[in-house]
Amino acid sequence: MTRTRFGDTEVERQIGARIRRRRLQIGISQEALGGEVGVSFQQIQKYERGIDRISASRLLRVVQALGVTPAWLLDGLDADDAAATEPEFDRATRDLLRAFGQIEDPAVKKSVLTIVHALAQTTDTPDKDEDGLPHGRWC
Repeated sequence: MTRTRFGDTEVERQIGARIRRRRLQIGISQEALGGEVGVSFQQIQKYERGIDRISASRLLRVVQALGVTPAWLLDGLDADDAAATEPEFDRATRDLLRAFGQIEDPAVKKSVLTIVHALAQTTDTPDKDEDGLPHGRWC
């Protein structure tokens, strides 16, 4: 396993990135997650950055607080493959994931997904405003 600055390894970074992604998906703060797990928000920051390792018992509390299984967090990790690190999402993508995760009706989720797929496949590029957001017939 390759060690990097501050003693963190690629696996810790990958686990931390998954914790952060899930925390953002469900819309809870580092402070709220820390409260559920029994640590400070600063400790959650260290876990998410891969600076500190998470003990097995604390890992179980983290996955319970995030509503996932340990397998979700650990499957597919590759200690030697830096490319396996979870991607960082921009704010719009995080907002979309969070909002989508809050939709409870499976039929509505399916409809939203169908719309997003249709928009992603459009070859016609809409005009965008100064913020890069589409306007006109796309709104």
